[in-house]
Amino acid sequence: AINTPEENDYRDSLDSFTDRERILAHIDRYLHTSQPSTFHLLAIKGHSGTGKTFLIEYLSKRICPPAGWQTGVLAFTQAYPDFRSILDGIEDALKRCVPAQSLTPYRTQREEYKRRFDEYRANITVHQDVGAKDASSVANIQMNAQVNAELRRRELQLRAELTRALLELAEASTHPLCLFIDSYERLAETDPELVGWLWEEMLLKLPTHAPYPILIVTCGWEHPMSAALQPFSTRAELDDFDLHHVQSYLQTQGNLPSAVPTQ
Repeated sequence: AINTPEENDYRDSLDSFTDRERILAHIDRYLHTSQPSTFHLLAIKGHSGTGKTFLIEYLSKRICPPAGWQTGVLAFTQAYPDFRSILDGIEDALKRCVPAQSLTPYRTQREEYKRRFDEYRANITVHQDVGAKDASSVANIQMNAQVNAELRRRELQLRAELTRALLELAEASTHPLCLFIDSYERLAETDPELVGWLWEEMLLKLPTHAPYPILIVTCGWEHPMSAALQPFSTRAELDDFDLHHVQSYLQTQGNLPSAVPTQ
């Protein structure tokens, strides 16, 4: 026979969350004081291994739901994120807050925008290949530059259309949302223009469209540096675990007796 552990022997790692009371106090204050139409940002900075991702998991599962907040995580696992993957992540968070009758027409519109752009890109690429066969090298370079400029213009148009549609979707929200952005440093390392769009055209405007509060929480090796965010943001840092932190953790796990107070 195989001996299986008793059910009460199972220990959820989230039950051992310790020594982050200051961060929890920031979150608790935001969850109970945030108002609709107001942008709120909590930027959490911490070195690798200080528990940023674990903190997000704990807040998502143990803190936000009892307060009536939905949660979503925009995790930058790609080395170079693009606007499509970013918008898909925000959509995934918003879908937890909006009814199906609002989500379905949004997705239909989203796919139509993408289809028109993809058809244009395929068509202009074919014309570019055909024209290159008969053009001189100088003319070919000029033509490629013109094609790339037009393709970039159409791409920015697509981004604007998808951004506008997603902001309109937020208007149908029926719950407050806490959006966590994990590994923020990877976003900060990309094109500054993309970072500017995300904050100024998407995230700063998102709470003004939603009828319920929206809180943005970033976790990474650095804080967002946009000056536009400073009036609305609070910064916090995750300290490295020292001997005191380790002792508290082991005591919570039951692996170390609690200290006996001296008389």
